[in-house]
Amino acid sequence: MDIDERSILSDQNSRFLVVTNREPIVIKGDQIKHPAGGVSQSLHRLLLKEGGIWIASRDSGGPDQLHVESSEGPGYDLERMNIPANLKSEFYEGFSNDVLWPAFHGCPEFMAPAPSFYSSYDQVNQMFARKIGKVLCTANPSVVWIHDYQLTRVALWLRKEHIPNLPPLAFFCHIPWPKKEHLTYISEHKEIIEGLLSHDLIGFQTEQDRENFLQATTSFIRNTEIRPDGMIRWNDRLIKAISMPIGVDSAMFDRMANNPRNLAKAHAILTANQLGNNARFLISVDRMDYTKGFIQRFEILRKLFSINPELRGKISLLQIAVPTRTGQKVYRNHQEKIRQGVLAINQEFGDKNWLPIISIEETLDQETLSGLYRLAEGALITSTIDGMNLVSQEFLASQHGGHGVLFLSRYTGTATILKNATAIDPLDPLQSAETIISELALPIELRRNRNLSLLEQIRQNDISHWISSLMSNISSYANIKKSLVA
Repeated sequence: MDIDERSILSDQNSRFLVVTNREPIVIKGDQIKHPAGGVSQSLHRLLLKEGGIWIASRDSGGPDQLHVESSEGPGYDLERMNIPANLKSEFYEGFSNDVLWPAFHGCPEFMAPAPSFYSSYDQVNQMFARKIGKVLCTANPSVVWIHDYQLTRVALWLRKEHIPNLPPLAFFCHIPWPKKEHLTYISEHKEIIEGLLSHDLIGFQTEQDRENFLQATTSFIRNTEIRPDGMIRWNDRLIKAISMPIGVDSAMFDRMANNPRNLAKAHAILTANQLGNNARFLISVDRMDYTKGFIQRFEILRKLFSINPELRGKISLLQIAVPTRTGQKVYRNHQEKIRQGVLAINQEFGDKNWLPIISIEETLDQETLSGLYRLAEGALITSTIDGMNLVSQEFLASQHGGHGVLFLSRYTGTATILKNATAIDPLDPLQSAETIISELALPIELRRNRNLSLLEQIRQNDISHWISSLMSNISSYANIKKSLVA
């Protein structure tokens, strides 16, 4: 993949205009890297194939406007916004991650609001709206697709730009939408809801998230009506709220996982971390966030090696744990607890020849990860709350034909799709440990057949289905509006 600097306004009829806070590529010198995170990379792969325009906040060097080329399709134009550092800090670290993130995940104990945070948040959302308006002066996309909790107010400000022939405005919430009692932890919860109601289409990961949003809307926003067809009427407008769970490009992960070069890279990682070619290991891949269940994971492993000591020395957890939001004290403290937890488990159960947990604190590229997924005996997903969890789907796609077991937390959005997956409860470490022991003892052929069945479910809900769901719902929304006018 290459980039070249050119005007973003060169693409007059792009299908998508995507808007995110995080940029999809990171430019360091003459190298292009990809940030960790399912949101940006899923959309990145989509636009490489489909073409379009992407507006995002700048996080690295390189030009403000560039074209991201692809051998898979037309590539896309990227417009990178320069937000002043002090404003960006209060918008992102402040309101987005010290207020919205913990509240939306039902973790008020991690909230740290400040009086100026919301003002900065709203100001940055207004900046995004002005940028979109500028692009729409010459581009004519089929949809403006705004993403995630950092940008809930963009559509409200965009409508105030009074742009003629404004295309449909869609929003997708990648994290859980909270119960209404958790939403009230946010002083500005009404403003957040009104921001979402400024879209034509609002997408959520699960039906429960959608139901939570509808309850919040009727509870906190006056003069709203939920029609029999599920549409919301507010301010003489109709809004469609749907569940449209995001998926992965399963075929791509299958290809990567069976590429000998990627398998060699995976073996090199294992060898470098004292796991030989025949070593049995489980894998976990997470940002070091308090929603990912690291502490609960350690308790599961403690039970695992206590009730079944014969597993000591025979299986390890390869934990890819990427530090995140290190500028925030709550995250630094939590990440130190994770490191101490790894040390404690290794001291309690390990010896000079074997460690129960091998923890790598760096981002691995998807090619290497796919190889590791393919070689793993299982994936351990311990999130205590998770919008979807794409690692679980990437693991199964990479396992195509393999027998590795997905141990999936019941608190993930993916669990609502993969109903036949091996469920664990991170809040019940003993039950989870017993499940791991019994599942690893099952015949290989039984595990392999179950994986193939789960893979079919993933294929039915892959990223192509996600995009089709968006476009078909926008089309049906337009038809409903036309029928009302008629």
